[in-house]
Amino acid sequence: MLRQKIEKEIKQLDIRWNKLIFLCLNNLTIDLKELYNGELYEININLIVSEALIQIPKNKYPLQIENIINNSLQTQNELYYLNYIDILFSPELRVDPIRLLENLSKSNKIIVNWPGNYVDETLTYAEYGHPEYYECHDYKGKVIEN
Repeated sequence: MLRQKIEKEIKQLDIRWNKLIFLCLNNLTIDLKELYNGELYEININLIVSEALIQIPKNKYPLQIENIINNSLQTQNELYYLNYIDILFSPELRVDPIRLLENLSKSNKIIVNWPGNYVDETLTYAEYGHPEYYECHDYKGKVIEN
């Protein structure tokens, strides 16, 4: 059932404005390459962003995050699986992770491994009161949960 949901949503990405899927699988792993006939590129966001930020002054972080990630998305016709996105919730980056992903998904097909929870149509990350706490109920894209 989960496999069919993911396959169906992947097939519909091309007809959407925001080509974005959030996978909220609670540590369940699934082989996405098996579900998708084309090329699937897995990108470790923590690695890409942290390596690039070494050379950027902190006051320029918010302006550069989208460019850093966008530069790792090679072509618009591919499907990207963004994994390990925890760094995007760091307060010093001063970015809204969902809005960032939505912007990237206008020209790229993206599946995000959401590291938080999905409850009552709300995506959350971390516990309330934690410096990285984040919640969003106003998002574009599809959520698939197990």
